Amino acid sequence: MGVVRSARHGTSKERLPLQFAIYLDCLPPTADPKKSNYGESMRTFTKSDSTRPYAISVEAKGLAWLAEAMPDGGTPVVKVVNEHDTFMDLVHIPQGRPTRHAAYEFGQTLAVTHAAGAPSFGCPPAGWEGNGVMGQMELILRAPEEQPAKTWGEFFATDRIGACLSPALHNGSIDNRDIRILEEVMEKLRAGVWDAPQPSMVEGDVARIHGDLWSGNVMWPNRADIPWAEPLPKNLKADQVAVLIDPAAQGGHAETDLAFLEVFGQPYLPEIYAGYNSVSRLADGWEDRQKVHQLYLLAVHAAIFGGSYGPETIMVAKQCLARV
Repeated sequence: MGVVRSARHGTSKERLPLQFAIYLDCLPPTADPKKSNYGESMRTFTKSDSTRPYAISVEAKGLAWLAEAMPDGGTPVVKVVNEHDTFMDLVHIPQGRPTRHAAYEFGQTLAVTHAAGAPSFGCPPAGWEGNGVMGQMELILRAPEEQPAKTWGEFFATDRIGACLSPALHNGSIDNRDIRILEEVMEKLRAGVWDAPQPSMVEGDVARIHGDLWSGNVMWPNRADIPWAEPLPKNLKADQVAVLIDPAAQGGHAETDLAFLEVFGQPYLPEIYAGYNSVSRLADGWEDRQKVHQLYLLAVHAAIFGGSYGPETIMVAKQCLARV
């Protein structure tokens, strides 16, 4: 994430901190294309964060962790070509446009990625110890033995929504009355009001999730432009293929990723949901739980950017409370 709202609606790219830039085709790759293992020129994109080098490391670990599901039919993940202390080179992905067919297939492959599972809610990707990042915020990640939460609701209340309250209050986007509303939501989360089983393909209690799956973090290149992702899952027939970028990978609930896709607008979202449900059935009432999952994405924006994200967060919190 890490972009101001106006950029997400396609207005001001100049307001983007480069180290948190959206991975868009309009951003330039490195000047000299590098030679790939496929015998052809492979353009790369350099992502850096000199002030928080660990942000690059945890993202690289997250990409590798999500990519573990690819041989089983999981969603393709952008390839890391080189990783250094403060930057990494990623394969440059030419952006395309999704189609209904491609969106349906994305839903199917995302279900497989989620089904790869994770040890516990809020756990870091394999090979990483310590916290991660969610844009400009610290992302609380806990090893399984360090996670006090016994349920998804306890984890989501404390380590996700609760972590946003103080910075959002400090920047003035919410006030003490708003805090009480959010605390009521958190109380109901801890009580298990919105706890639900994982989708049917996930065998354990915890899914392996992208963690920041808004629409800008899904690229739609032509399959001919991503030879590094071969072999693609056999069920993928569409010319366009969904590719995941810029994760905050963690153990979580699969419904979080699916709910995040709606927040800033995702073309052919019903087709994505239909494709997902065709291979991994979502628990009854999943549509009614979307708002509470989305509440965290809005709260973290209120904490980072302030402004109108605060009132939007409270509006959604009230909607959550009105439905229980």
